[in-house]
Amino acid sequence: MWCHRNFTTSDILLQKLIECFNTPQEMSPNNTTRIQKSVINTLKFWLQECPNDFLQETLSLSTKTFIEYDLSKETQHSNYSRELKLSLKKCEKLLSKQEDLLFLYQKSAPPPEPQVPRNIFSPDFKFESVPEVEIARQLTLHAHHLICLIGMSELSSVAWEQSSGEAEEKCPNIVILENWLQRITMWVKEEIKVATERKMRTKRLASFALLCEVLFELNNYHSLAGVLQGILMEAKASGSKELPSVFDKEWAKAPQGEEQLKFLNETAIPTVFGQRPKYHVKPCVPYLTDFLGTVSKVIKSEPHWIMEGSKMVNFNKALKLSLFLKQFREFQTHLYSLLPVHQVQEYFE
Repeated sequence: MWCHRNFTTSDILLQKLIECFNTPQEMSPNNTTRIQKSVINTLKFWLQECPNDFLQETLSLSTKTFIEYDLSKETQHSNYSRELKLSLKKCEKLLSKQEDLLFLYQKSAPPPEPQVPRNIFSPDFKFESVPEVEIARQLTLHAHHLICLIGMSELSSVAWEQSSGEAEEKCPNIVILENWLQRITMWVKEEIKVATERKMRTKRLASFALLCEVLFELNNYHSLAGVLQGILMEAKASGSKELPSVFDKEWAKAPQGEEQLKFLNETAIPTVFGQRPKYHVKPCVPYLTDFLGTVSKVIKSEPHWIMEGSKMVNFNKALKLSLFLKQFREFQTHLYSLLPVHQVQEYFE
């Protein structure tokens, strides 16, 4: 289900499922029940694992029609009908709930008390007075919130590599998260750049070094990459050698452009923190650029069809791709036990 848009559309897939459900009258009752249950379970999985697909109005309406008419008339499936109606309602409410950070981060484990200055509710409140630990937490909440908005269908193609207009249309949430990474990078770069005095510059660099350490502990590699790139960009632009002691001398050899992204994941993070990103530890916000690169290789390695011009889907490729999408789904479902601080969140937006 995660990969279906590589070879069809959501509307056509639903239509085919409905056709399968409405079996011929001459079919035996046992076979009819077996096929109908398979269709119901497929639709149930689709609703639960790809809820963003049903934010599309036509698909949501067609699904509702199928549940209320085709499924409801089969009395032996009445329980499934109620269950699917409930799942569809959850999908319809998803968009409004996704805008509420508290919806995403309410957990049974008690979250730590936010570390904020006493004047957090005062007009005199300044972002600079927030401790690095809390900035890292809020960056993590915001990044994970954006990760949760990405639908599986956005990841099952390489639309993010197309022109900006096509990318925004086919994978808008990926574009938003990638743009947010650039905003973090430019924020860090400008904060260091405006610190012209040596003492202030050293203090600012040390602050970002601490921020990096906390982001790494939180497994927030996407925001971490943005902060590291900002430090690197300003160091390269100014020719400065005043990087904090936590960073190794190898940073001076860091490449530019796309190679810099590979350098961050394969060299920089292990050099600074002594180990590679721990994607197996959850909760986690993956370095999206790195993750998309891996998915892109899988998609481009084989054709979507077994033979060019045929209608035989290459399920071997779909299986390989689904393993990465399953991992990404785990990133979305393992939530952080942290409380949002709206005064800080507003600064990121």
